[in-house]
Amino acid sequence: MSVSESTRKRFQVDWLISNLRWLLLISVGLVSLIDVTTQSGGAVDPDPLTPFTIIWAVAIIYNLVITLVLVAGAASPALPAATVAIDTALTIGFVATSGGLNSSLLFFALFPVLTANLRYPWWFSSLLALIIVVGCGLAGYRLDSAAVLTDGLRFGASALILLLAALVSGLLGDRLKIAVLQARRLEEEAELRQLRASHERARVVFELASTLSATLSSNAVLETILEVGEAGMQDLDRPGTSHVGIVLLSIREGLHIVAARHVSERDQRIVFSGSRGALAQALASAEPVLSDNPGADPELS
Repeated sequence: MSVSESTRKRFQVDWLISNLRWLLLISVGLVSLIDVTTQSGGAVDPDPLTPFTIIWAVAIIYNLVITLVLVAGAASPALPAATVAIDTALTIGFVATSGGLNSSLLFFALFPVLTANLRYPWWFSSLLALIIVVGCGLAGYRLDSAAVLTDGLRFGASALILLLAALVSGLLGDRLKIAVLQARRLEEEAELRQLRASHERARVVFELASTLSATLSSNAVLETILEVGEAGMQDLDRPGTSHVGIVLLSIREGLHIVAARHVSERDQRIVFSGSRGALAQALASAEPVLSDNPGADPELS
């Protein structure tokens, strides 16, 4: 993969993540507002929301900076690692300032986990999920050390689901990345084979032109024609198949083989009438003829 293509793909991933972060920040703000409104019976007290609002505003400014950096094309290779670290810190901050162990924003932890899956192996995203769970748990306990057992059990169940989701998504992400790499490698190998075949055809055509201009020997010209045809057939052949090449000239009673490739001496003495099958069709149309089953041709078999 070229450097420009790698940079373009990295930009596409970073741009997608930045847009998803905007959607997630909007949903975080709405969920938090609904929770506060529900718990207060419809009246919103701004004081408990102040820590959360500060972190939310910092997150908006942070993502705005990321968006501007991407638009300006000034993204650094260290940007993915930095965004994963900042998203992890924001997740712990959101949970700690929105209810601690009872926070409904633990789902935000899936964002840094899933974005890590796009770039890093499965164990990294699983470790990241564990760090988030431990960080959120410690922060929630420090803020509310009087939390009852049911709060801890509820948080533990949510944390377990998060860890399992991180593990499963990481393993699936690794398999998907391996499949994409294999498909790309096969595509590159096919392109390389086509490039080599094109070079070979160009070489053979050049040799044919040189032969035609440097010799009057008909045998040399016919051998070069066979080489050109053999090079051209390489694009049509499937792996494991074989082919033969012959040049026919009409001499008196039929078509005689005057040059051949991969044909036994006994078969080179065969005389074709050219009255049936692919030979007759080619003679009648004066155009190239492709036969799907040469072995069933009445004259070629």
